[in-house]
Amino acid sequence: MQRRHAKRMTSLMLLIVFIAILIIGQSAKSTYAETATSSNINIPVEVDWKGNFRVPVNVNLMADGELKQTITITYDTYWKSKFLNVPKYNSLGTEINYTITYEAADYGVKYKYSLSGNAANGFVIKIVPLRDIYVGKVWNVMPNIVIPGTPSPAEPPTMTGMIATSLDSGTPAAAPEPLSEAPAVHAREATITEEVIEDDNPDFDALISAPKEVSSVPIPDAITVHLLADGVVVGMMQLTKDDNWEGRFVDYPRYDENDGHEINYTTKEDPLAGYETSYFNGNIILNRSLIDVSVEKKWIGNSQSKAELTLHRACDYMKFDYTLNKHVRVKVDEEVATVELNAANNWKHTFSSLYEFYTPEGEDGVKYKYYVTEKSIPGYDTQITGNQDSGFVVTNKEINPKTPAPKTPVPKNPPQPKTPNTGDDSNFKLYALLFLSTAALIPAMAYRRKKI
Repeated sequence: MQRRHAKRMTSLMLLIVFIAILIIGQSAKSTYAETATSSNINIPVEVDWKGNFRVPVNVNLMADGELKQTITITYDTYWKSKFLNVPKYNSLGTEINYTITYEAADYGVKYKYSLSGNAANGFVIKIVPLRDIYVGKVWNVMPNIVIPGTPSPAEPPTMTGMIATSLDSGTPAAAPEPLSEAPAVHAREATITEEVIEDDNPDFDALISAPKEVSSVPIPDAITVHLLADGVVVGMMQLTKDDNWEGRFVDYPRYDENDGHEINYTTKEDPLAGYETSYFNGNIILNRSLIDVSVEKKWIGNSQSKAELTLHRACDYMKFDYTLNKHVRVKVDEEVATVELNAANNWKHTFSSLYEFYTPEGEDGVKYKYYVTEKSIPGYDTQITGNQDSGFVVTNKEINPKTPAPKTPVPKNPPQPKTPNTGDDSNFKLYALLFLSTAALIPAMAYRRKKI
């Protein structure tokens, strides 16, 4: 009986110990979980903008991949904020993996994002606005840049208009930059006259509908253009005839990622034979064809020591005058250069790198007609033949040239020249003859006197 009682007491004690162990373990686990869930942290977030274009940024806190909170970081918060009092551990006591997602407010601008840091030390979001750089190309035309909000002179349809739109949204269009100094020969003097052409003018339709002239210098099917960022090449593309000579460099940073200055983008094309290249706004390429014009001097009759020739060029075109609300015919006459021809240069000269087209702003290019004049040379008639394609020939013909005096013919047996009267023996023979004659007369005269 006692043994049975002792055995029961032992079993009861073991059960009590087991229950106590379970209670203590559960209590410890509950205490640990409570301690873990009560350990909260703050997660700082900073936005590092590059450049002056800054917009609010929405930042999402992700806990083990699930969205927990969203904050908006703005200028008012000095581009900094925090996720406050977020638990470090989950209900099982496992440390939560915190990450963030982010997006700048949509103002039609693209961005380049980069993220550094972690939940313990804080996150830093670096944002750089991106831009697309438009590249356009025109041939023998002066682009007519239209600033948005101003009247467009893009009529009549023959006029070439290019809209200076933003290179990316939110960026105002810049005013056109002046052309770089051209290596071609420029006019020294120009005379421009304008004449209103009324609608009832018999030549009106012909003048308005004149076909666009084509360059004599071949145009390639494609050209290579390089993109430069602050003078350093960062991209390359080809502009083609099939794409209407337009292209776009896509997603380039507007600001430098190191110091935040705005990057100056320009374009530069590979050299193109027979054309001069200039740039508008750094990204609109103007090619103007160049030609050479030769002149030659010829003489009929006696030639002079030199001749002075002057090269000129002229053209005319139609434009619409918005002030007069009428079509106007514009005539241009320019003096280009003067050259002296002489024997040293073989009476020839070539005027090099001359513009083939006159390029009025907003109008189609018009071909120049080159011609030459000569400074008058007294005693000569002047005739000028040829053209700018084959070259000019200036011929001077002497007027009434002097006939030279005839020369005295030389006889076959020329008479011997007389001895000049020098006083030596020129009269000796004459004196001797007179002396002998006198000597002969003296005896004769004496004999005659005796007879008498």
